[in-house]
Amino acid sequence: MKNFLNLILIPILIIGFLPFCNTSTETLNNSSNVEKSTFNSAVKIKISTFQSEVQLIGKIQTDPIEKLDVTIPMGGKITNLSKLPGEYVNKGETICYFENHLYLELQKTYLNLKNQIEFESLQNQRLKQLIVGQSISKKELEESDFKLNALKIQLASTKRELNYIGVNPINISPETLNSRVPYISPLSGKITKITGGNGLNLSQDSRIFTIISNEKLFAHFTAYSKDLNKFKTGQTVTIVNPENQEIITNGKITSIDDNIQENGTFTVVVKVDKCFCSDGQTIIGKVKIKSTDCLVLPKSNVVEYQGKHYIVANVDNTPKNIEIKWLGEDSNNSYFILSNPNIENSSEIEIPKEVWGSNTYGIFMKNLQVK
Repeated sequence: MKNFLNLILIPILIIGFLPFCNTSTETLNNSSNVEKSTFNSAVKIKISTFQSEVQLIGKIQTDPIEKLDVTIPMGGKITNLSKLPGEYVNKGETICYFENHLYLELQKTYLNLKNQIEFESLQNQRLKQLIVGQSISKKELEESDFKLNALKIQLASTKRELNYIGVNPINISPETLNSRVPYISPLSGKITKITGGNGLNLSQDSRIFTIISNEKLFAHFTAYSKDLNKFKTGQTVTIVNPENQEIITNGKITSIDDNIQENGTFTVVVKVDKCFCSDGQTIIGKVKIKSTDCLVLPKSNVVEYQGKHYIVANVDNTPKNIEIKWLGEDSNNSYFILSNPNIENSSEIEIPKEVWGSNTYGIFMKNLQVK
């Protein structure tokens, strides 16, 4: 009977214990999978290059020779002004017209003086052909010379006035007489600061607009003494309009004033390739510095803590916090070198070869607590 019971109970006990054995085995397998999953999520450290950038703040400054304040000579009315602030004009282009009855009177005076000089010149030549003392007196000849010289002086003065209002005396004839004269741009550049409009009467020498040449435009940037050795003449600078950062041009460093000011700054002067903003406007300058051999990881795998940067290295499947020298980042990656000088200059990464790939910040903080 006892043997019979044993034969019945033993299989039942074995069958009843099997689920517990399976559960324990499954738990172990799951634990192994978690560890394996964590290990598989490790991220390899890669070697790359990083080109750092120094950003400067400055202002556009035009060479005084290349900046022209346009005024209306002798006063008058503005007509046919079709330009807007910021528009470009070419050298020799007619920008607008100035209208004043004095312009017409000045041209008429010029033509009358030319006719008088022509007549008096013939008279003077005829007198000089006569014998002094017999046909004419010496005084008559002197008076003719004086009158002719006076007319020539008046003509020269009138020419200057015509040039002042923008009229070339050579082009004046009875058919071209006009109270309206064109203003022709003497240089290529951009129009700014328009203060006069069509039909507006302005007094003499009132400024209408300013033309800034795009030939000699400079940017004066402020830099800090720690960056002094990073700049050199001829270096390319990317210049950005902070009001619209899609507006970009380039320039080259023409001079560096290494006289450090009391606030620890110095000036970098840049020749701008193209005029794209107003004189005196604040701009941003970006200077690329030489490339540096470094290490690279996704940004999520670099921890910033109390002003320092760290990675969580995978050393023998154990997370370890390692401080790094952070260089910078782009939209996806962080660039750095290891603080260990023996590794920093090495072309091959000995340790660490990879970092913990998930929950980097959480693991980093946990390591700090363990310490």
